[in-house]
Amino acid sequence: MGTRDRVAYGSFGCMRPAVPLQIAGFILMGVALVIYPCRIREEEAALTAALGERYRAYCRRTWRRLPGVC
Repeated sequence: MGTRDRVAYGSFGCMRPAVPLQIAGFILMGVALVIYPCRIREEEAALTAALGERYRAYCRRTWRRLPGVC
C-alpha cells in the first residue's frame, strides 16, 4: 500500500466497515416513514376536534407534507 490518506470521518470514523451504520440508518428511515403518516392523522383529528371549521379551512389551503407533492 502507498501513503494515501485513509477515510476517517463520517460513518467510517466510528466503524469499519460502515455498512452496519448505513443499514441502521435505512431501518430508522423506514420506521419513520411508517410512523409519520400515523402521527399526522392523530394530530389532524385532535386539531379538527379542537378548532373545527377554522382548521378544516386551513387544511384546504395548505399542503399536508411536501408542497406540490402530497
